[in-house]
Amino acid sequence: MSCLKNVLERLFHWSNITHIANANEKDIWVCFESNNLEIEGINTAVPISEIEINRSININVNKVSNSGWAKIKSRKYHRYNRSSKTEKITIVCAATLREAQVAMTNMTSDLLLLDYAVQQNFSYVVTKDGEF
Repeated sequence: MSCLKNVLERLFHWSNITHIANANEKDIWVCFESNNLEIEGINTAVPISEIEINRSININVNKVSNSGWAKIKSRKYHRYNRSSKTEKITIVCAATLREAQVAMTNMTSDLLLLDYAVQQNFSYVVTKDGEF
């Protein structure tokens, strides 16, 4: 099935993929974060004939945030299948995930990019100088 999906993505440009390449000498960690809205519990009422029925509409909107980390070794790239159109990435130059999370929390110089909104079907490169 995945082979068919790849063919369809190439033919009809249905993909929602982001590529990030690392041209830096050091390994980097990338945090992908998506925020989606989920709607739950819609109750509606329909007036029937001459009977007037008053009902309220209850809509619960929940903000769901999904995040995940990926390590990209020096001179390698990562292909990320996105879960939504609007996503943000954070890029940290660190050897371990723990170091990356600490650098992000403390806003150290290892933090190369913070909460950058990425476009769908675009590719990005972290340069040799650590720029994006």
